[in-house]
Amino acid sequence: MTDEGYVWVDGIKCTTAAPLVDIDRIIPYENNTKIHGSELEFLKNLLKNPEIGFRDPIEIDGDDIIVQGHGRRQAAIELGMTKVPCIKYTDMHGDASAAYRLAANRVGELAGYDFDLQKMEIDALEEKGWDMQQFSFEDMSMFDEPIDAGDGESGQMVEYITEDEPIEDQYEGGETYKLMVICHSPRERNEAVEAITELGYNVQTL
Repeated sequence: MTDEGYVWVDGIKCTTAAPLVDIDRIIPYENNTKIHGSELEFLKNLLKNPEIGFRDPIEIDGDDIIVQGHGRRQAAIELGMTKVPCIKYTDMHGDASAAYRLAANRVGELAGYDFDLQKMEIDALEEKGWDMQQFSFEDMSMFDEPIDAGDGESGQMVEYITEDEPIEDQYEGGETYKLMVICHSPRERNEAVEAITELGYNVQTL
């Protein structure tokens, strides 16, 4: 069944802007540096949403190895999908794939957010009936609190730690907790990650 540029595959609405490829043909990169864990549940909610679906094709190189989309592949597998939209770069192999994979992830890490605008957008959608909690925005009420700049300096980081039980352990050797550090620039975010890592903790940025 098609729906104006989309086709339903295994109960998931998929874009027809990219060819559908058997999921068994798609090869994860064995040295992928990006860790996928709790966000898979939110990815699955995104894919299952009938108004959104699978809109962001997985990108693979000329050898069918993933360059972008390991999380989407895993979410699709957990949803029982047998085919997924894919863009194949037939001219990309080996080192070029590895460089693109690292660079694309890095660009995403360096991007910042205007948290005031983000909260405004989320509030507007929730007023119209959208459940944004399913996409990991359950803690957005924290942005109602003023951020204390302290000593006249702007961009001070404010930390929030959830009171929930530990989320499923993603690393060997200890429990895993959610920690949110609000930063006002990519530089501050990088400094926060470096500082926490130096204390001996594993850090996963979102």
